[in-house]
Formats: sequence, C-alpha cells, structure tokens
Amino acid sequence: MVETAEFGQTVVEVVQERWGVALQGTGLTDRFTEPGWSYEEEVPRTCPECDGRMYALRRPYESGGRVYRYVAVVCPVCPAAYTLADLGVKTYDKLWPRPTVKKTAAPRLKVTGPALVAGVEEALLGPCPVEPGVTLTPFRVIAASTGPAWPADLPVPRESEQRRLWWCKVTDPAWRPPEQAVSAADDVRVILPEGPAFDDLRAHLAAHGIPFRSARHWREGEQVGTVSDLGAATGLVAHPVRTFSAKGSPMPPAPVAGPGAHAARDAFAAQWDALEDLPAADDVPYIPVTDLVPEDWAGLLPYPTFNPAQTDAVPAVMDSDDHLIVVAPTGAGKTPIGMVAALWAHARGRKAAWLVPQRSLTDELDRDLENWRRHGLEVVRLTGEYAVDTQLIREADIWVATTEKFEAICRNGSLGGALAEVGCLVVDEILPQALNEQGRPHRSAIRGAAPCWKPS
Repeated sequence: MVETAEFGQTVVEVVQERWGVALQGTGLTDRFTEPGWSYEEEVPRTCPECDGRMYALRRPYESGGRVYRYVAVVCPVCPAAYTLADLGVKTYDKLWPRPTVKKTAAPRLKVTGPALVAGVEEALLGPCPVEPGVTLTPFRVIAASTGPAWPADLPVPRESEQRRLWWCKVTDPAWRPPEQAVSAADDVRVILPEGPAFDDLRAHLAAHGIPFRSARHWREGEQVGTVSDLGAATGLVAHPVRTFSAKGSPMPPAPVAGPGAHAARDAFAAQWDALEDLPAADDVPYIPVTDLVPEDWAGLLPYPTFNPAQTDAVPAVMDSDDHLIVVAPTGAGKTPIGMVAALWAHARGRKAAWLVPQRSLTDELDRDLENWRRHGLEVVRLTGEYAVDTQLIREADIWVATTEKFEAICRNGSLGGALAEVGCLVVDEILPQALNEQGRPHRSAIRGAAPCWKPS
C-alpha cells in the first residue's frame, strides 16, 4: 500500500485551527498525527464521553493506483478524536442512522444485461481493494436509474493515462511546487492568477524551467496528474482545492479518480490552450459594487468591486426580467452574479432557489452565504442528507439545494405555496443540468454556464 499526503494538516492541527482547542497527543492513533487531513462535515453521532456534537475529518491515500479516504471523528468539546472502530462501526456511512421507511409492495424490476452493468461499474470504479485497514463506503449501482452517473452520450474513458503528469491550478502566492513531484514528472504545468502578488511565484517557476500561464481572474485551485507530491507514480487523480480566505481555512473536497479525473485533465488542457494566445492584461478598472447595485447590498457581496466580467453581467440581471445565461471560465466570478440575482428576488419580496448538481457544492455555497445569515436573511440548505422542517422551507428567503431535492420539493403538494413565491432560480454548473428545447433534461450544454431564471 502506498500512502501520500497531498494536502491539509494533521488531525491535531485541523482541530486547533477550526475550533481553537488542543487535542492531547498521547493516545492518538498514529494515523491522526500524519499530515493530509481536512474537515468534511458534522456527523449525526454524539460524543460517547460528553454527548457533544462530533465532526468528520478525512485523509486521502493511494492504494493500487486508486484514491480512498481515512476517517477521524472528533469532538471539540472534550476534546477527543475517534476512529470508526472506536464508535462501533466499520464504514463511514454507518455513522448515519438508517431511515425508517414503511415497506410497500412494489413490482420487481427485471434487470437485463448484467454483463453490461458490471462492465460500466468496473470502468467507473475499478477493482475493490482488499488490504487490511482500508475503510470503504459501500453503495448500490441500480441498473434502472433514470440519472446515469456518467453522461449517456459520452463514452466512458477506459484507457489509462500513460504520461507522468503533474498539472496545477494555483491561487496561493506562497505556494511552491515540491521538488520530488517536479523531478518525477515528464509534463509539469501551472496556471496561476495575474497580478503583482504572484510575481515571486512566476520568477520561481521561470528559474526552475517550469511552464506556467497566467489568467486575469482566477480563483480555482486544483492538482491533476499521475505523480504524487512525493514523486510516486499513481493512477490519474484530480485533487480540487478551494481556499476560503475569509475563514483562513483550506477545505479540499474528496480526490477524484476514474472518469472524473479524465474530465479534470481534459478541462485543464482546454484551459491551458485557451491561455496560450491571451493578450497582455490591460488596465481594466474594477467597478465599485455600489455603482451597479443598491448600497445596502455591498455588505452581502464577497468583494467591494465587480471585475469586468461581472460588470458586463450585473446590469442584465438588474435591468431586466428576462432569463439569463452567464458563460465564463471557471474562476471568473459567476457566483457573485448569482448572488445579485438572488438579492434581486429578495428585494422584491420573493424567494430565490439556488441549484447545484452535487452535495459537495452545497457545502461550498452554504459557507459562501453564511454572511447572509449574519445579516438576517434566512438561508436553508436542502440536500438528501439533511432533514429540514417544511415550515423552515416556507419561511426561508434563499434555498440552496441539489437538483434532486428541488425536484422533490416541486412534487410536494404541501410546499406548492412556498414554490410559488420563488422569484429567481439560479442553476449553477449548468452542464449536467441543462434542458433541451422541449424542457427535458439532456447532457449537452455550454460548459461553465450559470443561468438565472426569473419566474413571473
């Protein structure tokens, strides 16, 4: 088994930074003292010692060219850290209570073509490791699903990446590439923001002969490749990283392997090629947000100014009731445009619904909108993992929901009145959620688009 720590801190360091308490070093599992841990989410278990709330930390590791994650469950009240075994469960999903569902008779589904289903599952996930100490989260592949995990009109990638890649998107000017990875890789590339804050990093990359390209508006961090930070060969893996500077805490989502890593590689290559012939940055002025939106909205937006892309889009949101699609590269700042659309609805006494395709993106957006709660707006998060009182849904100003959860709300007759109050629907990451001309879901759409619908 090969283990590498790609990002993050030790369990002790995460607990100290996030909750300001110190875990006692003695008695901790050795794995908890290794780097690479990051915050995941609150878990529905209370501490066996103090009955306080507990939270999950995760650490990625590689095994057989695949990426899996260890689990630490911490109580910041005691403080204490537990393994899954300490809590009497074998897998992470067992921390969640089983829903009690009334069993009803249902017609049996006759599944045909089992060889085809097995082939797709193996292509997406690869063989299951059997080494001791590996923590796996089991799930079912349902052949009769109406929402395929991979777009039906795209072939599932089957060929492994043979190149030794180490490609990075960087948002931290203090970042430096590890020597082991640079030495081991045959193809090293870095995308970073323009601006004087990154001049030292550009000089460092140039001095070491590392190719790089700069983008004017860049906020996305990611690492894609077949070489780990320690120089070890791996399967193709993508490590998305988002740093929330307002909270000073890096919170990387789970590493991605399989077809998702192939998609991340191809997206990086497309972005790299698009930056090749960009003209030199002009002195384009940033516009104060109060030039385009009401002054009392300034405290609800993440920055005091709009960049040129936002300056073009915001007037279309403010001055028209028409539907709008915003198309811009990743990191160009589409989220503040969506915020303006949601505030536009709230100012008119209507609700706003913000849809994202994955639960991890609701985590991200929910943190971005925490400031709105502090200003008195009711923001409710709606995903399959969280039970939310229907009265809270009715009273909320902003819904942050996965598409599946929003569809469930649409089918809930008791919430019809609340649904009628929605004055703006922001659909983030339109690629997997697009609609064709007949209003039916399909998988072909403009990459990186975020539409805003304003129901009348």
